[in-house]
Amino acid sequence: MSTKHRLPLHGQSLHLTTTATSVTLTGLTASTAYNWRVTTNCSASASTAVSANFTTLAATGCQSSLDNATNGTISGAAVIPFNTNVTGLISPSGDNDYYKFVITTGGTATVTLTTLPADYDLTIVNSAGTQLAISQNGSTTSETITRTYTAGTYYARVFGYNNANNASVCYTLKVQLGTASLTGTNTPEITQNGLLKIYPNQVTDFVTVSVLGNVDKQSVINVVDVNGRVVMTSKMINNLQRVDVSSLPKGVYMLQVNTATGKLSSKFVKQ
Repeated sequence: MSTKHRLPLHGQSLHLTTTATSVTLTGLTASTAYNWRVTTNCSASASTAVSANFTTLAATGCQSSLDNATNGTISGAAVIPFNTNVTGLISPSGDNDYYKFVITTGGTATVTLTTLPADYDLTIVNSAGTQLAISQNGSTTSETITRTYTAGTYYARVFGYNNANNASVCYTLKVQLGTASLTGTNTPEITQNGLLKIYPNQVTDFVTVSVLGNVDKQSVINVVDVNGRVVMTSKMINNLQRVDVSSLPKGVYMLQVNTATGKLSSKFVKQ
């Protein structure tokens, strides 16, 4: 028995010969239509063929939750954690991905764009949308921007050169801090006129929550991710309490304390 697997471009085909009842094909493109034909080789004068079409499944998503429906513009950019790989897709043609990062203490930082499936470029813009730097190497060469930042809000933009795109293979973006930093690791984040303090601001396991004033029996601590989903809930029993966040993925989170008199909230970074 022989099988012929026809490629989608220019009628190209791959011919296989086998005595088995099944054949495994590899290297096919996701979400692509193909045609196959099976021909029996019983003798020189006797042969039968059957054929059919099939479409490969869509690729499983490799992008992180930060590459979402809103990050195609600056206003919808997702806040990304420092020193962490963030994966995303440029698709369809003309797609732009914006990621937001906030520098509190000025200094150096390096933004890298790697694992490129096509010719992608990288720019850094400020909160006014002004381009500050660009890396535009050709083909699938990685992009790197190292510069000095003043305190402020910045955006990394990933896009395809000449509308290059790929619907199944992700790029990897990373903002690596040098001498620049966000709020110091052991400096409390203070909000709502000093009523709520959380520290450290960059945490790997436990974050300490301090609330001034009375804590009632209905007080609840919620941890919310960048998509607005509550990912952790615990009761606020005392004015000073430690919350175990070690199970959370790396990223930026909002910690909310809901009391009978109102809501207090502050951001922290899970490293």
